[in-house]
Amino acid sequence: MRTVSQAYEVYDTTGGFAQRSVFVLDREHRLIFQNTAFQAGNREHYEEVLNVLAR
Repeated sequence: MRTVSQAYEVYDTTGGFAQRSVFVLDREHRLIFQNTAFQAGNREHYEEVLNVLAR
């Protein structure tokens, strides 16, 4: 898990954990959306992800 979070540059070396983040890849495994400051209590953040998935 650390390797993935390090690859996406969301691993916090100070705290030893990954920041809450959302990444969406297309069928060709290309990154088409990222939110590296995702807040679980923020409805707009969910709506952004759902809009990307609806494309």
